[in-house]
Amino acid sequence: MKRIIFIFFLITISCKKEEKENIIQTNKIDEVQKFVEPKDKNIDKLFEQFIIAFNSNNPKKIDPFIDPKIGCLFSFKDGYYPILLFDYSIAKHIDWYKSKIYTTIESNDSPEYLGDLEFKKEAFFYKEYKNKFLFEDFNNDYVNISEEKFESHKEIKNKCNFIGYGISKNNRKIYNFYFSINKNSINLVAIDYEIVSDDSYADSSKKIIPFGSVEEVQAFIEEKQLFEDNKNHAYVDFSKREIIYCDFGDEPIQFSSYKISEIENINSKIKTRTIALIFSENQEDNFSLTLTNKGVIFKPPMGARPPYEYR
Repeated sequence: MKRIIFIFFLITISCKKEEKENIIQTNKIDEVQKFVEPKDKNIDKLFEQFIIAFNSNNPKKIDPFIDPKIGCLFSFKDGYYPILLFDYSIAKHIDWYKSKIYTTIESNDSPEYLGDLEFKKEAFFYKEYKNKFLFEDFNNDYVNISEEKFESHKEIKNKCNFIGYGISKNNRKIYNFYFSINKNSINLVAIDYEIVSDDSYADSSKKIIPFGSVEEVQAFIEEKQLFEDNKNHAYVDFSKREIIYCDFGDEPIQFSSYKISEIENINSKIKTRTIALIFSENQEDNFSLTLTNKGVIFKPPMGARPPYEYR
């Protein structure tokens, strides 16, 4: 009888041990499932929802993608000044992000800019970005956010696990979207953008002029002679050797000659040369313009001076 009771005791202990192990194992599975990354097919659907909201340019449709507990890091440029700030709504900043981006979704890739407003592929790209997000990657030179402020928003860094690249449909801007994605939820934790390298000079509607040598460029200038900026009521006339530019008043000022510099490559498609106007034989290079291989002469904005495009 004692032996039967002892065997029953062993069987009972064994069953309880097995039951406990099953409970522990089940808890582990649930814990893993709780933090599991979404499958690719689910990710595409989540990105589709976000792109639709972003392309609406409506804060009421974009804000639901911002976690009200951790907020979002906004990065943009106000003129020359890089702005960086934390907020829980895009409403006050929407003007800096008013673009429509391409809706075709591509995984494990990024935009490849070819130049002259052309991309190898026009799409929305995304990649995994777990443990890669750094506040140091954002320009804090002007605003100078404190370390304490960054520390108080560390959940943005901790939760970011995907990055998306959205190309604006005018092909002039690339948005960097940073996301926290889990199961069926997607949150925007940071947003930044870059302007394409040749934004000031690109013009896909204009043909490329002969640009390989100084002689070719000089022949182009001497044949065209007159380059006009109708917006600023200005011009450069190489036949009369005169220019109208705001620093010189409303009347044209004469230059005696000009020099053409070596070629500079912005990218594989857009190239530039500096045109230095000489006002005095004793003083060279005292007024520089930029000629592109699209045949347009530029003077970039400086302070209150507007940009000039002599065409």
